Amino acid sequence: MRFYEAFDETLHRFDIKAADIVKRSGVTPGQVSQFRNAGLNMRIHNLARILAALPPAARYYMMM
Repeated sequence: MRFYEAFDETLHRFDIKAADIVKRSGVTPGQVSQFRNAGLNMRIHNLARILAALPPAARYYMMM
């Protein structure tokens, strides 16, 4: 599974809205959408912010 696919699956499994990730991470909605849907390149610091915005259980699930 690709990383962006794991991210999208995690959001679905834990019922996390992309808008919540945007609020918590400070990353733009467009960046979250592009990464979530196509795995487009993202700066590492933005990716780290997105991962940090996930609840701990969801972050653990995604990384497994």
